[in-house]
Amino acid sequence: MEVSEFSMTIGSKRIAFIGQLGSCGAACATPQDHLALGLNVNANHLQSVSSGWITGTARPVQIGITSHLWRIEIRNDDGELVCVSEITMAIVKPKPQAS
Repeated sequence: MEVSEFSMTIGSKRIAFIGQLGSCGAACATPQDHLALGLNVNANHLQSVSSGWITGTARPVQIGITSHLWRIEIRNDDGELVCVSEITMAIVKPKPQAS
C-alpha cells in the first residue's frame, strides 16, 4: 500500500483495495454468465497506518439477484480496525453482442 508524504496510507488506495475485495466476493457469489459491477462505496477511515501491512476482510450483508451489499473491514498488523466500508455491487447479465 502506498503512503503519502506524511508516511500514512492514502485513502484512495484503501478505496481501491475495498473495490477489489468487493469485486472478488461478488464474482464468487454471482452466476458465471453475469458480471458484478461496483455501484457505490462508503468508507470510514478510523485511523492512519504508517507502517506494516493491512488486511481486508469482505463479508456479504445481502446477496440478491440483481445486487449485493458487502461489508469490508481493514485492520492493521495489530488487528486494530483502521477502516470500515460497505460496497454495493450491481449484478448484471451482459447483452449478447450483435454479429
